[in-house]
Amino acid sequence: TLWEIEQGRSRIAALGLDNIRLDTLSIADITEPDASFDYIICHGVFSWVPTGIREAILQQCRRLLTPQGLAVISFNVLPGWRMLQVFRDSAILHCRQFATPGEKARNMRALFDALSKYTSEQTSYGKIWRKELGLLTANPDFYLLHELLEDSNTPMTFSAFNGEITDHGLQYLADANLLAGIPENAGDDRGSLIRALAGDDRLSIEQYTDIVLGRTFRSAIVVRAEIPQRPEPAPHLPRLSGMHLVVPMNLEVKELGDGRCSLVDGKAGEIDINGPHAAAVVRKMIARRPSTCSYAELVEASGEAEARRQAADCLHRLVAMGVIDASLDGLHCGGWPSTHPRAWPVALADARAGDGYTVSQRHES
Repeated sequence: TLWEIEQGRSRIAALGLDNIRLDTLSIADITEPDASFDYIICHGVFSWVPTGIREAILQQCRRLLTPQGLAVISFNVLPGWRMLQVFRDSAILHCRQFATPGEKARNMRALFDALSKYTSEQTSYGKIWRKELGLLTANPDFYLLHELLEDSNTPMTFSAFNGEITDHGLQYLADANLLAGIPENAGDDRGSLIRALAGDDRLSIEQYTDIVLGRTFRSAIVVRAEIPQRPEPAPHLPRLSGMHLVVPMNLEVKELGDGRCSLVDGKAGEIDINGPHAAAVVRKMIARRPSTCSYAELVEASGEAEARRQAADCLHRLVAMGVIDASLDGLHCGGWPSTHPRAWPVALADARAGDGYTVSQRHES
């Protein structure tokens, strides 16, 4: 909205930024020169607009991308999102009697809470309300209003999305979460099933991944159609040698005795760390966070050849599993507590505005 654009402009001015511009206009009316963007991000739009605007998004991506440019387009995914249609239908029927966004959000949450308690536990319908609702309502009100009450919400299969981008001179490169495109990261049994169903075709692997895992959302990276096809995406592990490793704050070490440990992560469960040198590397990364550790200092400082091999194998495995991330840029944070703590300007601006959350320098909210 225009109000949000004005809020953004005020924020830009307060931060003294001169490399960003906010405009309010239809996607179809963008008039920037052809091939003028290396990156285009279209997040939370594609599934939530009418067909004509979806076509305009793809036309603009084709027109505006430089020859090596990347566009990231997010969308709701079938068949998994079909389960969430229950929540959208219920919200639309119930909230049409309320006038303001605040009333809609408040009464939507009250309805959802009641249905999660009083629908039958013995039916598939009741189980959806109990098992799926928590993930949805953990989001803020603005997310619920956008996801469930927009006039348009058109989830689609990966195959349908791929067909639409192909018709507009674009092609699928990879998921923005690169590791989501590796079937084995869903577990060996699921990975084997996906590959058995899909064969060797990488686009079929993407589609069957959605079918087997029930994914409800994707952020797809698309490029111009004339770009040579890539093989199935996978981390190129030798390139880690020049990178910095980013350790999420939700990782914890569980000591197992005799110098052994495991890594406890909310998504991947408990991961055994094999070998004392690998365990030492994990402890060092945990102790250093939220600062990053360079791959070189973790591996080369491990000592003899066997120790370096063990440390490298551990890091490669954790990156390939998506437990830790690799970044080109290192991040150094002062110790805590610090005599003179210093926050970065975006966090300070958010605090002064009374916002309940901010983003880190790694773009994490």
